[in-house]
Amino acid sequence: QLLQQEPLFSGKPQLRVHPDDLQRVEEMLGATLSLHGWRLRGDPTLHHGGCKVSADEGDLDASVATRWQELCRLAAPGVL
Repeated sequence: QLLQQEPLFSGKPQLRVHPDDLQRVEEMLGATLSLHGWRLRGDPTLHHGGCKVSADEGDLDASVATRWQELCRLAAPGVL
């Protein structure tokens, strides 16, 4: 449902995951992504378990590094 409704993901969105995660994501989400016009790509700069979404309107960073940084920021306000 998010794939259809979120304006950020209109246009030609691309889901990038670590290359070693690509096959599993393809098996689990490939048909749905394809149905909604998404492209699935491997990105060796990402850690396992993270992903990034890129679309015409912007990007969404759900990489492990970004999630970890946000967790640290929430746990220790003012330190980072």
